[in-house]
Amino acid sequence: MTGRDTRDLRSGAYYPVSKDGLPQLQQVKDDTAPRQREQWGADVRAEPLPGTEPVLPEGLTRERRDPLNRNTGRRGTD
Repeated sequence: MTGRDTRDLRSGAYYPVSKDGLPQLQQVKDDTAPRQREQWGADVRAEPLPGTEPVLPEGLTRERRDPLNRNTGRRGTD
């Protein structure tokens, strides 16, 4: 095999996100199979809304900081 393996083994876990941490436009949260769409009366859920919540956790969207020092916190040791 030449090149690299491009199979999606993580089910989209590494899809790109925007700079705000929101999903890209082509990412669909709720995709139904054709047989599910044929049974229109069986599904009583509302239509899915586009995602407005950030995909990344808050801790990953914040700027990285130095580790805490047990004596001084994040202040310098001066």
